[in-house]
Amino acid sequence: MIIAGIKDKLQALSFASKMDGEEKPTTYDYKGVEVSTTTNNAFAVLDDFIVVAPVPALVEKIIDTEQGAPSLQDQGIEPQFSLDQPFIQAFIPSYANLMTLATAEQGAQGLSPQLQASLSMISNIGYALDFEDNQIQIQGTMDIDPAAISKQQPTMFTSTAIKKLPADTLMMVNMDLSRFNQGWSAMVEASQEIPESKRVFDGIRNLVKRFTGLNLEEDLVNWMDEEFALAIIPSSKPLVPQFPISGNFLVGTSKPAEATKSLTKLDSFIQKSVRPNMVNKSQTKVDGKDITQWDTFQKQTVFSYGWLDKNTLLTSIGDSVGNTAIGKGQSLDQNPKFKELASQFPQKNFGYFYWNLADSVKLIPPAQLQLSTPGQQSFIQSLDAALTTSFFLDDDTIEYNSIITLSPPESQN
Repeated sequence: MIIAGIKDKLQALSFASKMDGEEKPTTYDYKGVEVSTTTNNAFAVLDDFIVVAPVPALVEKIIDTEQGAPSLQDQGIEPQFSLDQPFIQAFIPSYANLMTLATAEQGAQGLSPQLQASLSMISNIGYALDFEDNQIQIQGTMDIDPAAISKQQPTMFTSTAIKKLPADTLMMVNMDLSRFNQGWSAMVEASQEIPESKRVFDGIRNLVKRFTGLNLEEDLVNWMDEEFALAIIPSSKPLVPQFPISGNFLVGTSKPAEATKSLTKLDSFIQKSVRPNMVNKSQTKVDGKDITQWDTFQKQTVFSYGWLDKNTLLTSIGDSVGNTAIGKGQSLDQNPKFKELASQFPQKNFGYFYWNLADSVKLIPPAQLQLSTPGQQSFIQSLDAALTTSFFLDDDTIEYNSIITLSPPESQN
């Protein structure tokens, strides 16, 4: 159903009556309120609102509520947004029941028991959109069944990656992998009952084996058990000059010896897979850190890695970690854009997605940007930075926030 605020009762009724073309609505009285019906719709005016629904029973239910029957607000489950005046709000007060109805309608063959259990732990979901102070913010809340939290145990953490990645990082996403091994095993087990999912996991394993020579579970998942971060960082010596960036992976581990074994296997695979003299392995030191890198005969680094400390491995594709992340001065947590956005939320959270939009746009070739319309160019150049994070607001509520900041018009010139 739709409930909309109105200024002119007659115009609202005229509009609603024309929703089924030229069909003339019939009317009847329900508890002192005139309800109009057509073949496909029913509608009524309540003070400064019009109610439109596909069947009269829904309109009657709204009339009952307006006249004193229990309302959604009476249940005390409406979301509590911290935004001052949200432009749009959306709320699903009984998410688990909605999913049950949806899967019953479509058949639940495609849902594993694990997925059904995950869906059932969500009580309700709310979202709000706000525009203010040169920023766009989307905020969401999700109420979780307290009994399910102890079983699922989502983990929040305080990032150390943001202190190890450079301040000029263009994009970064991080997460805690302390339960990744356990979660991965559960997903793999669940996929065995769903052919499509099983093919996806088998495909991932085959890709990893084909391009790295590593066993996904034994050589990677096994030792990835602390913080993980994927970062795009500007590169002074990129593999592809048109794209002066490199892809960097930062992985924390409590099993550095296992990680070192995997790196040795990877080095051996690269050595055997390429033609002689196409790439060469070399060792160097940057800022006191030992770096291993694979360079082409043109001295372009294809892949490199180094240990930032005894438990933190940093790898780079497309450049040397010595050029992109080590010895570059300030860290990401000191970047003014990141600092301003992250300061609005708790440091302990489920991870960040950060994107320095303004600096990323500068890397777009001018010729490519000229292909856009003036309006598109103006919008692209107005983008400053974006950050997304989520965290427990209280014992049984998760809050999600996504913010995009915009540059003031005068700073775009």
